[in-house]
Amino acid sequence: LLLSDAERTFHSNATGNNPYQLRNSYSTLLLRSVNGLADTYRHQRKSSLLSVSHCCALAGLPLWIVDIRHDASHNDLPS
Repeated sequence: LLLSDAERTFHSNATGNNPYQLRNSYSTLLLRSVNGLADTYRHQRKSSLLSVSHCCALAGLPLWIVDIRHDASHNDLPS
């Protein structure tokens, strides 16, 4: 659902389509999804000290997805 929202937002602005807009939308989608997963594990374990990476490993999420999320959150947007 979030992915289709990102694409709809990108395509609805046809006059000002910018590849950075789509990258930003995908990055936001990834950030929210991974952070939501990590927050769920933190809540279940009643510990806010668990890292995003550790929570996602417990959930079986591949590390490369967590790395992309980290780059989008703390560095440049992924290309």
